Amino acid sequence: MTLWLSQTATAEPPGNLAMAAHVSTSYVSGHESLLPSTMVRAARQCRSSSRLLRQLAEHGTQWVQFEWDQPISTNGSAVYWWDDHQGVRLPKAGRILYWDGNAFVPVPAASELGVEANHYNTLDFTEVTTSKVRLGLMPPILFSPA
Repeated sequence: MTLWLSQTATAEPPGNLAMAAHVSTSYVSGHESLLPSTMVRAARQCRSSSRLLRQLAEHGTQWVQFEWDQPISTNGSAVYWWDDHQGVRLPKAGRILYWDGNAFVPVPAASELGVEANHYNTLDFTEVTTSKVRLGLMPPILFSPA
């Protein structure tokens, strides 16, 4: 998974605000590490990126948070998802939230963030100024109940 936060969401966004952020998450597998550089790699490097989301299905809805020392303004995002058909799976759904000073709320967008594999899923929204952005993830259902 690769996340770009930029002033303009395009096929390959020119500036990525996520590169300057402090990254945290609600869950990291015990055998993985949370490294900002692996969370924001370019799509052409994505297949070797962190397997942070490998075991999300066992742990419910999760998030990856990007936080800046100074507020940033953004009006678009692009998320590159990939699926190795083993432990790294596409999420069932994803959404971009921002800190409004009191709580994380969805960005004001006319559509939803896509979860299609192997290309940037862009989301344009009304510009927000914030010091925190979260990528919320609803994991896939990997196994059906017996």
